[in-house]
Amino acid sequence: MTTLATRTTPPEADDLPVDRLFRLTPEQFRLASEAGAFPEADRVELVDGLLRRGGPSGPLYRLTLDGYHRMDEAGALTREDHVELLEGWLIGQVANNPPHRWSTRRVSVAIERLLPPGWLADEQKPISFPLTGSEPEPDIQVARGEPEDYPGRHPGPSDLGLLIEVSDSTVVQDRRLKARLYAHEGIAIHWIVNLVALRLEVYSDPSGPSDTPTYGSRRDYGPDEEVALVLDGREVGRIAVQDLLR
Repeated sequence: MTTLATRTTPPEADDLPVDRLFRLTPEQFRLASEAGAFPEADRVELVDGLLRRGGPSGPLYRLTLDGYHRMDEAGALTREDHVELLEGWLIGQVANNPPHRWSTRRVSVAIERLLPPGWLADEQKPISFPLTGSEPEPDIQVARGEPEDYPGRHPGPSDLGLLIEVSDSTVVQDRRLKARLYAHEGIAIHWIVNLVALRLEVYSDPSGPSDTPTYGSRRDYGPDEEVALVLDGREVGRIAVQDLLR
């Protein structure tokens, strides 16, 4: 079962969704500590389910990607926890409701039909961003190569041509935290399938690493329009936006 924050987000995390910080149990913390997820010098403690550095009044602790993997390998986190690592923060994922689930599948099918050789699409699988200490799980990723190219690692920034989030209750998070993260990592194209406003938001021209990473261009498409599927700067097909939203 997913464990989500139920209290006000601490002030150090004002940038995060208020109700999405993942709270660890004492047993999860014990397993993570024994696995070496937190360097001893960091003096990490569990306070009200949250990781803090240097004691109860210390700042919130950001995990490294290595620490996150150690937690996973030790069984401190499982697939049932529905958690992802975003900029060092443990974020609980919202359960997929039927509209989100079926829209994700429709988008994936529409993308897969147009992919040229040398590209593959996958749903809700991890990607790895070591620079920002992140391992998000976008609803759909389009990566170079074949499945057998990734036997021992997740796709990284240089592998990815397009990342897609299907958004209903997570629109704000996807526009802020996810888009900032993807822009920082130089992901060329980012789509948000907005199920609330019934439109497709297409972001391009990422800033790359900066103090305020962002996408330089955004264009919204309505249900009566078509959107180009662009990979490596080349249009490989077009999709009716209504097929992604209905």
